[in-house]
Amino acid sequence: MPGNWGGSGAAAFLDRAAFSSVRSQIICFDDLERTSSSLSVRDILGLSTFLKEERGCKVILVLNDQKLKDDNKRDFNSQFEKVVDSSIMFDPSINETLDIVLNEDFAEADYFREVIKKIGIKNIRVVTKILRIVQMIVDECGTSSSDLRQVISTAALAGWVKFEGGEDVNLDELKSFNSIALQVGSQRNDAEPLPEWIERPNALSYSYSDQVDIVIIDAMERGYINPEQFNAALSKRDDESGSNENNEEFSKAWKLYHGSLNISDEKIVSELLSGMRANYKGVSLLNFNGTVSLFRELGFEEQANIAIKEYFETNDLDRFALRDDLAMWGKEKIDPGIERHFDRLITDFVDDRDPLVVLVQAAERMSWGESDIELLSSLKKQEFVATLDKVPKESLTRVLKFLLRFVGSSESQYKDLGILIKEGFEEISNRSSNNMRKLRSLGFEP
Repeated sequence: MPGNWGGSGAAAFLDRAAFSSVRSQIICFDDLERTSSSLSVRDILGLSTFLKEERGCKVILVLNDQKLKDDNKRDFNSQFEKVVDSSIMFDPSINETLDIVLNEDFAEADYFREVIKKIGIKNIRVVTKILRIVQMIVDECGTSSSDLRQVISTAALAGWVKFEGGEDVNLDELKSFNSIALQVGSQRNDAEPLPEWIERPNALSYSYSDQVDIVIIDAMERGYINPEQFNAALSKRDDESGSNENNEEFSKAWKLYHGSLNISDEKIVSELLSGMRANYKGVSLLNFNGTVSLFRELGFEEQANIAIKEYFETNDLDRFALRDDLAMWGKEKIDPGIERHFDRLITDFVDDRDPLVVLVQAAERMSWGESDIELLSSLKKQEFVATLDKVPKESLTRVLKFLLRFVGSSESQYKDLGILIKEGFEEISNRSSNNMRKLRSLGFEP
């Protein structure tokens, strides 16, 4: 017994006592490849040998030997034959993994199988996590057949990136993935080689991550889906008519660019311009920027300027679109003509919408844009209170609940609005005890 029975002395004694009682047990060390820097594989192998030879224990080591690195990998390989009496490799085929995980009653089961095979995911746990997120989105949001295929493809890519991509790729890179932009960038003199991981989205004909994909990737990252964000992203995507189905001619032109060595620059530029003209609305801003940049690099300034004029005559884009669509691409070079267009939009913009209409509609939809937040935040306190006084009675509770979500928000873009709402609610609650009770019942504490 330690002389000092207290604190670390007691803990050390109990640790020793507990370990000394371990005899003739079955002991399993799981996830051996995940050892920390303070506990090496060599330490565990030594402990395993001691437990087996000195304590009469049966010891099982479970690990993914492909994930071992550096000293741990070297120590494991050198000690394996000395320590391990028998080993079993668990290496199911993709078909076997899918047979274990997938319920054939699942809608689009055949397509799910096809996607998993193209990406090459064999790990049962990873496939199970992907299927769980897909099923969660179906259950909570409801999806059409074409939307479900997008959910499956994106969730599978996100699952592979998160659990098997390693250090080569992360979910932020998948969110900002754009095949055309990467291909254009790879042609520059100072460009780095294309990363190997893009073979997987290319195998699925996954051209770029749209707003729906980003919500799905977030669901894989967080473990849950936000139905409001998902449905809002679907609506925005459909409104913009930017799906891959709508820019077939443009895609063909890019395939011509990548797939031939004997086509002149004039022919390439002509085909790309013609492909965009077939459906400017089907060309994302990011892809358009990459195409115009290519025109300039090849020396076709006039065609670049014509394309910019025609594109923005066809697409009435929000003044924030440049930042929202291109800012996430830190390495993306923005064409100066495109940049000037958005500079003019910001300079000339006047938001003449009625704040009352904006507020009620946002509360009804439970979705909002940055311009909505900017308009409401620009109100003075008395203007804000006067707007609340005009809210129709049938919408009042919904509007108040909607506004409460911004009070105390940690997100910087909502800070000013949150302060305005708090000050406005304080004034309204001071009008009467009834107002104070009503706001308290919704969760506001004056």
